[in-house]
Amino acid sequence: MFAHGYEIRTSDMHPIYSLSSGERLNHGSSIKLGDHIWLGRDVTILKGVTLASNIVVGIRSIVTKSILKPNSVVLGTPASIVKENIVWGRKMYHKTAYDDLTLKEFIPSKE
Repeated sequence: MFAHGYEIRTSDMHPIYSLSSGERLNHGSSIKLGDHIWLGRDVTILKGVTLASNIVVGIRSIVTKSILKPNSVVLGTPASIVKENIVWGRKMYHKTAYDDLTLKEFIPSKE
């Protein structure tokens, strides 16, 4: 789920070259997103980043390095893990995770 205003950048948009060698210094790189990712409003993900599955990225965060720990909340500039062992659902209103059937596979049974 991606909120409004996100950016996913596989390059720096403009090349930077070494004056001594003429070699390009800032090559582009792929971005890999796991399953069940939630990007908050105005999030930026930069080149070379991999996000594990079930990650929530907080509003206006800039992800500069890979987040390989699934089930995490990350935020900040640069983004870092602030909460682990989470799951999230798309429904806006429910009292517990058990009320959201889309989370059934993630949440242990109450019984």
